[in-house]
Amino acid sequence: MSGRDSVDSGLAVGESVRRKTIEVADLLRAFPAGSPALLDEAQRLADEQTRGAPAAVFAGVIANLPQPMSGETARAYGTRLLTGVQQ
Repeated sequence: MSGRDSVDSGLAVGESVRRKTIEVADLLRAFPAGSPALLDEAQRLADEQTRGAPAAVFAGVIANLPQPMSGETARAYGTRLLTGVQQ
């Protein structure tokens, strides 16, 4: 693989990670009001959303997931995740 191909591939993976992280955030924001934010649940969603994608995409989405704050709802967690990805 040439240097140019590896750069293009890296950009494609990075964009896929961003899009899949946004999908996970949107799913979390759709949880019922008052549902607690659980890292295990976010990781499960990341696994579902990245099935069939390169392993680097799953790893990148997992790396984007912050620890939920004490008492945080899934909706608030999804909003915080979305804000972090959009910055």
